[in-house]
Amino acid sequence: MDDEGLYLQIASQTGASLEGDASKSDLDSDEDYEEEDGLVGKDLLPPPIVAYDKEDPPMVVGSTYLSMGQFKLALSHYAIKHEFEYLTKKSDPGRLRVYCSRKVEEGCRWRLHASTMDDKVCVKVTHI
Repeated sequence: MDDEGLYLQIASQTGASLEGDASKSDLDSDEDYEEEDGLVGKDLLPPPIVAYDKEDPPMVVGSTYLSMGQFKLALSHYAIKHEFEYLTKKSDPGRLRVYCSRKVEEGCRWRLHASTMDDKVCVKVTHI
């Protein structure tokens, strides 16, 4: 199959040449795109807006926090306010699993799973 012949036919139909003009026009179009929209190399979705009461943070499925550090701080405030202690089962930069420290003694079944979202920074509660 003659691939080069296919491209020459398309170029002759559109009036474009395959010499140096095509590569120059490609560069110009990228620059125009960047100047007009300002979107080249930038995220299309802004980070989520997270607002919560720092004295009584929500711990429900779907709650979001700006970082793992802020989430851990909110979790500790929540535990103090609701008078319970928790132990960490798994913790790494992308996830946190905790459970009630009175699980064995009192049969407490409370546990929580949270993980980072697609941006790898914001944290979302996925299971309670």
